[in-house]
Amino acid sequence: ATGIKKAIIGFIEKIIYKYPLISNMIYPQKIDKSLDHLNNTHSSWYYPWDKDSAQYSSLLEMFRDAVEEAKTMCIAINQYFSRNLDKSRVLDILGNRSFDSGVDCDTREKFRYYDLIYK
Repeated sequence: ATGIKKAIIGFIEKIIYKYPLISNMIYPQKIDKSLDHLNNTHSSWYYPWDKDSAQYSSLLEMFRDAVEEAKTMCIAINQYFSRNLDKSRVLDILGNRSFDSGVDCDTREKFRYYDLIYK
C-alpha cells in the first residue's frame, strides 16, 4: 500500500507545491542495496537549485559540518542571552536562511533540479 500512498501524495504535491516535499520522505518498499545512500564514494551531486556546481560531500560529512555550525549558533545565542554578544552579531551568525535548503531567503532560490535515487 505504501507505493500507492506515495504515488497519490506525489501527484498532489506536483499540483500544489510543484516539487516533492513529502513523498521523498516515504520509505520505499524495495531498497536497492547497490545504491550509495550516504555517498561514501564521494560521487558528484547537485543542489536542487544549482546544477552548475558539483558537490562531493558524503551525508556524514555534511552532518558533521551541520553539527559544528549548530554548535556555533547555539554558543552565539547563549552569549547573547548572557549579554556577552550583541543582537546584530547573533543575527549575522544565524543568517536569514531557509529551513529547507540553508540558502539565504533573500535570494529566492527554488528547487528546480531533481535526480532522485528513489523513483
